Amino acid sequence: MKKIILVLFLILCPIFCNAENFDLNSKNVVLYNLNDNRVLYEQNKDEKVSIASMTKILTAMTVIENQNNLQKTIKLTNNDFKKINELNLATAGFKVGDTVTYKDLLYGLLFPSGAECAFALSNNTFSTYDEFINKMNNLAKKIGMKNSSFTNPVGYDEENHYSTVNDVYLLFKYAMNNKVFKNIITDKSYTTSNNIVLKNNVINKYKKISGKNYLVAGKTGTTKKAGYALASIIKEGKVNLMLVTTNTPFDYKAYYNFLDAKAIYEYYLNNYEYKNVAKKNQILTKVNTKYAKENKALITTDKNLEKYVNKKTSNIVYSYKGQNDLTPFIKKGSKVGIINVYVDDVYVGKVNAILKEKLTFSLVKYLKAHKIFSIIISIVILIIIIKIYKLVKKCLKRN
Repeated sequence: MKKIILVLFLILCPIFCNAENFDLNSKNVVLYNLNDNRVLYEQNKDEKVSIASMTKILTAMTVIENQNNLQKTIKLTNNDFKKINELNLATAGFKVGDTVTYKDLLYGLLFPSGAECAFALSNNTFSTYDEFINKMNNLAKKIGMKNSSFTNPVGYDEENHYSTVNDVYLLFKYAMNNKVFKNIITDKSYTTSNNIVLKNNVINKYKKISGKNYLVAGKTGTTKKAGYALASIIKEGKVNLMLVTTNTPFDYKAYYNFLDAKAIYEYYLNNYEYKNVAKKNQILTKVNTKYAKENKALITTDKNLEKYVNKKTSNIVYSYKGQNDLTPFIKKGSKVGIINVYVDDVYVGKVNAILKEKLTFSLVKYLKAHKIFSIIISIVILIIIIKIYKLVKKCLKRN
């Protein structure tokens, strides 16, 4: 009955139950623990929304995966600036006629979020601009971004240009596994081949707002539709978290994306910790036995299970799934199943279920289980009766 209640709870309350009540400006939020890819907090994470310049993460990866020589040069043309004035897009500071490298443009794309960099890269990496957009969407599908569609490399608002904060998480995680992208996005500053000094605006802005140095990478986005958006990663000791937010009130002076990030990160850093929710050789449960003198077999595990949990966590539940009615024929230390671990009703992982001690064979229980015991007793009684009968009969003859 307890297992049924637990299953129903998990169906009705997903593993990312939002026990925390944040007063956030962002309407779409997802926070992942990158160490185990587990959602810690979510708010409308699968809603299709504008993600603004977080699009440029995909633009960068489309270039990096299809251009081996980042020192190759590109000459910027009027075509690269055509939509910038029309749409009032931000630039990195390059001008028409500048000859710069792919690497320069990638830094300009990811640091100051330059629209001219996005257009120059998309106009030159493949034979046509449209081919670049197709490649972007193909890469998104490869990554697993099932709720996304891209129509431009910049992130400005268009009808069929959208994604979700959860898809952006998949994208950013994928990109961070690429050495070239990671080296750029985590760098502090860069001087281009034409001597433009570019600063990592995201890292600098977060440090200014929070006073903390633990943010290691990030990409902002801003449009009237998306409000202020932010994909960011922090690393503090063992803690490695990624937060993606979008859909805030549109206000250039408020920095809602950074304020929300500060509130969420600080809450988890202050209230959560890594803790062994299961310890090696710890007795986690007991299982029924068969043919053994012991009625219950002690079950332990062969390793520690360390998880990021609330410091006030008090209820850890172990749910055994494996062999039942363990026999003395199973060796001590054998794996007999798995144990699912739940912390405050939230599934956090599993460990191997190990038989802790050697079970003692019981002949009586074995015979009883196979009904041999009753047969033997019956035969013994019958033999005794026969012997008594013969003895009585013999005595009667003598008399």
